[in-house]
Amino acid sequence: MGDPDRVREVSKHFDLFEHKNQHREFITHTGYIGSKRISVISTGIGTDNIDIVLNEIDALVNIDFNTRTVKPELTHLDIIRIGTSGSLQKNIPVDSFVASTHGLGIDNLLNFYRVHHNDEEKHCCSRS
Repeated sequence: MGDPDRVREVSKHFDLFEHKNQHREFITHTGYIGSKRISVISTGIGTDNIDIVLNEIDALVNIDFNTRTVKPELTHLDIIRIGTSGSLQKNIPVDSFVASTHGLGIDNLLNFYRVHHNDEEKHCCSRS
């Protein structure tokens, strides 16, 4: 969600474009790869403000704007972040691709969200 050029790098693989939008630093391309609808977004506002964008994306699919209420059936979104980061391990060379299963927030942001732990989290983090 950082470098605006990444949007074009991903969306060049679309089979069909639905739309392309740009307003200031925000760039969004929505289209299809096969039958899968995908939106690629670059915010340009930095990681410290990314929660604003994620909340807005959630609102777009889960809020009824006519009634201003949460929809009875929530839409689950799969969000994939493509970006750069540093590495503390010497065995991971520069320009490597790394896929993680979890992210760690060391701020207090998650205190403002309902948290539902999966089975793995319940098992490893339960207090006896």
